[in-house]
Amino acid sequence: MLYYGNDGKTYNTTKLIGKGGEGEVFDIVEDPDKVIKIFKKTSLEMALKMQALTKDFQWSEFVSNNTMFPLAALYTNRACTGECVGYVMRRLKSQEMLLDVYNHPDNMISIYNQACIAMNISRLVKEIHYIGYSEGRYNVVIGDFNQKNIFVDRRTGNVQLTDADSFHVNVKYRGKLRTLKCKALLAELFFVPELVRSCNTPNGKVNLENVEGETFTIYTDYFLLAYHVHMLLLGVQPYGLERICKSYDDSESVPSPPGRETLATAGNYVYTNVYGGYKVPKRYPDFNILTPRLQGLFKRAFQDGASEPRIRPTAEEFEIALNEYISQLDYCYCSGWDHYLLHSYNKNYCEWCRVEHESNYKRIFYSRNARYMTEQELLHCLEINLKNSFKGEVCYVLAKRCVRYDKQRAKEYFFKALNYFGNDPQEGVRRRIDMINGELAVL
Repeated sequence: MLYYGNDGKTYNTTKLIGKGGEGEVFDIVEDPDKVIKIFKKTSLEMALKMQALTKDFQWSEFVSNNTMFPLAALYTNRACTGECVGYVMRRLKSQEMLLDVYNHPDNMISIYNQACIAMNISRLVKEIHYIGYSEGRYNVVIGDFNQKNIFVDRRTGNVQLTDADSFHVNVKYRGKLRTLKCKALLAELFFVPELVRSCNTPNGKVNLENVEGETFTIYTDYFLLAYHVHMLLLGVQPYGLERICKSYDDSESVPSPPGRETLATAGNYVYTNVYGGYKVPKRYPDFNILTPRLQGLFKRAFQDGASEPRIRPTAEEFEIALNEYISQLDYCYCSGWDHYLLHSYNKNYCEWCRVEHESNYKRIFYSRNARYMTEQELLHCLEINLKNSFKGEVCYVLAKRCVRYDKQRAKEYFFKALNYFGNDPQEGVRRRIDMINGELAVL
């Protein structure tokens, strides 16, 4: 199908590569770096939003590379008149949803890398807000800022935002300011205090599309940013039924705690304002594994900011605090391979190992993740209790990293890998042995 862009170019689609609630995504002929999204339904609002996002804002290189903004609005006629039917955007390079990083503990990346991802998300939010600011208002708000729209690169910590066509945008139309609303929020994130209040009217519950007045703002973005950072750094939610346990005294008389929406609107942040009669669950990490600055930001986001959204920390504050936190992290030589703690956290045990024990968490080593690990992490894997086939894969990765600058060291790691693999009959191991023998033949 041939489409015409408001950038003066023509675009021809090839195969369908994805679909969602609002549209379908196609490859473009002879342009592997871009894709096309075609809307299922067209509207004046979407046409105005495409015009604004492609023409009205001068996005920085960082934002442009890491947000799947429209590069050109698409039409079915060369004059680019009538309804906007879709848009061109960059192809997504980061392939893993943030959801899969913090919701799959058996396939986690290191604490250090998770903090880097959190810092990059904060920077991206900061720059989107900054560039979208003019005439005393924030004209671009992410809105449905959910973990399924944030994609990450395990190796680099790079992040990319998708579904920019759902952003909450202010535009000038016929001489008046018009808000092109984000009309939905992922259901499992529907506990932002002001949105809960807006949708619970005296006449019953209404959805975001029908709410009168203000919905998404930079402060809802700040709340959801704090939520994502919290999940990345601590691995637990700031509120939740299952994460609040009963007190020891007179436990039978303590009723079930209220739902997450109620806890959030009341500012019952689990670490600083625990709902009456309950305590922080044992499987929650000690709050002191964070810097005092980060602790203060989370308190402002989830306790103080519940009733006054303007108190919530900005994306820039999180970026600064995370940079400080990362600079103070030390690798923990414990039974894990991905644990880091503040060098000022001087307990005689690893807090992350304690959390895993309380959570009845069985550590699983995924060989495919070895290529994302640091040399320090890989070398520690050779010292802890891992299957020989896993240690063989670790040695293979170390060897591959040495090939270009230290061939002798590479050979040593290749031979160690062969020794660890031994006579393992697994097909994957046998293929790896063949690869190693091939590498040794040319060294």
